Amino acid sequence: AMRTQHPTWGGRTIEARLAALGEAVVPAPSTITGILQRHGLIDPTTTRSQAYTRFERAAPNERWQLDFMGHKPMGRGRVQPRSVLDDHSRFAIGVYACPHEQGPLVQQHLTAWFKRYGVPWAMLCDNGPPWGSGHPGAVTWLAAWFRRLGIQVMHGRPAHPQTQGQGERWHEPIGPDVFPFGRFQDLAETQVALDRFRQVETTERPHAALGMAVPAQPTPLSAAAAGDCLQR
Repeated sequence: AMRTQHPTWGGRTIEARLAALGEAVVPAPSTITGILQRHGLIDPTTTRSQAYTRFERAAPNERWQLDFMGHKPMGRGRVQPRSVLDDHSRFAIGVYACPHEQGPLVQQHLTAWFKRYGVPWAMLCDNGPPWGSGHPGAVTWLAAWFRRLGIQVMHGRPAHPQTQGQGERWHEPIGPDVFPFGRFQDLAETQVALDRFRQVETTERPHAALGMAVPAQPTPLSAAAAGDCLQR
């Protein structure tokens, strides 16, 4: 039932979530994976065996990843979901149903998030608009705004999405978890679904990179890292 509700959750994630919910007897991750395979809920050919190279930051707010995930059709028009992810904790700062990719709307949302969560040391974006111009050395007005706020602007290598692997990985379940049964009618309906997805991803789904903790769970910091964050 948990796999059906969250089609991208595997054996380790489900095992950790069942334990967190207080289940008296929880099968091993390998047993859960086997059960899911027997019921046709996991394709064994999609198992990833290649180790990841991780680039996470040492403390929260050291760097955020900012990205659009691609257009999705709605009953009326199209939606362009955009996410902001903390590069240390995998905490989703926000995910928003945008009608377009224009800079003023991005600035409006980021201003609200800065007031709530603080201003990060750095922002990692791709090379496309509105934060990237697509031309080496050129600076967009949104990137200039970041710099005026003291935020270091970082761009991924062109045609190399692995640089933003955490953000790309975070986007993967949005398709099957949020848009599996057809189109939402409008932006408001889409936003409700994205808010629900963000709530699950930050407070319920265990993450292997966090030792099967959830992103909203407090993370211990070294004294130096904590001091840097408070100073920021």
